[in-house]
Amino acid sequence: MALVFGPPVLADDDPVVLQVLRMCGAKLDGANIVGGGGLTLTDVKAFLVDNRDEQRDALATPTDEGEVYVPTRWWGADAVLHDQVDVLATDVASPAEGYWKLEDPGPNIVFIHGYVYDTYTAAADLLEAWANALKLEFDFGDGSGNYQRIQKVANLMDMSNRYRARGRVTQVQLYRSDVGDNSASDWFPFSDEAWGP
Repeated sequence: MALVFGPPVLADDDPVVLQVLRMCGAKLDGANIVGGGGLTLTDVKAFLVDNRDEQRDALATPTDEGEVYVPTRWWGADAVLHDQVDVLATDVASPAEGYWKLEDPGPNIVFIHGYVYDTYTAAADLLEAWANALKLEFDFGDGSGNYQRIQKVANLMDMSNRYRARGRVTQVQLYRSDVGDNSASDWFPFSDEAWGP
């Protein structure tokens, strides 16, 4: 088979989608999140797509039995294993766990191409959107007691902050337009003489 990589696909019952729903304690009524202020499975998938990294040719070494383990979890179900030329067929695939078993345990090196999802940051985004939707509701009371939704909002934001802290670290490279061509010499424009002995 030739190496062909398509666009990412997230099904409603994809393990990555189900994991984010579990992390948030969300229950579904059809495609809607119960009590979620109008949030749906489409929103969950959008948060996952916003928090994914494409891994091109991640390197893995299969065992003698053809088992491939990678330390990174939460690969999309559409992750593809390949050698230098062809796509490799698998007997067992559990991309959410970072595990595959090859039909033919022949190759010594396997490459993986696909998307890895940051479930913690996606869950934090979902919880934050959920809390924001509930902020539009109001507290009320009747003769038997007071009902305060602010507690639910505070709990959702607390969970969101905890998950965001556990999310994957993101790197960015910054360039300054006010300091030349961004070469190494531009980062430290001071000479040794300027700093003194």
